[in-house]
Amino acid sequence: EITQFLTNDLAIMPPHLCIQCGLTNLSRMIDKEINLRGDYAKGHGGDFWHFMATHHQGVMWLPLIRVLGGTRQDVSFEASLPIFMGRKFIVKYLHRTLCANEKENILQTNLFIVLECVKIIAQL
Repeated sequence: EITQFLTNDLAIMPPHLCIQCGLTNLSRMIDKEINLRGDYAKGHGGDFWHFMATHHQGVMWLPLIRVLGGTRQDVSFEASLPIFMGRKFIVKYLHRTLCANEKENILQTNLFIVLECVKIIAQL
């Protein structure tokens, strides 16, 4: 498990961020944050897709599908390629959003930290 490998790194993270390093959790966090369906009220799907249309129009995007539908064992596998390919755009959006907001958003901060972690990128 990657969480055991990252024990020292996780120890220095602020506890209120509740950072977890599993791919299933990561895929669900990304789906909550950037999905246009609005399944998660605190997500920013509309803002993300406006950012993509404005700054990265025409880029190839693989959507995350069916990651919030219960306890499926293949969520991590199916989500790995879309996360890997879209990671740089998600990170750019999160950086821009986190720098512009005065109020902390735990989901966005958590995603930014995890998506910038080299060990997580290697796991994808």
